[in-house]
Amino acid sequence: MNPLFSCCAYYCTGVSIVGIFFYSVILIFLATNNQYLLFQEEEKKTDRMIAVGIAMGLQAVCIVGYCTCLYFTKGKGEDEVQQRERPVFAAYNDEDE
Repeated sequence: MNPLFSCCAYYCTGVSIVGIFFYSVILIFLATNNQYLLFQEEEKKTDRMIAVGIAMGLQAVCIVGYCTCLYFTKGKGEDEVQQRERPVFAAYNDEDE
């Protein structure tokens, strides 16, 4: 596999974990009636908490996808490169003889 796949999977997994942490902090602030986030509109508090919960769920689904990508691309890069290079070099070596 392309090394960019595993690099992207590591990066995106890290960003998603930070995103879940961020959303959990926002959810805690909303649950404790933080006036800075509510803007004196407490009737919309449940809607905002549901929206943040959905965003956290989507981030969790993305993390599962990224970890799956990491699992299936881990350690396969070197084997595939060697398998692709062998026939090419073998064809050049046969022509020289």
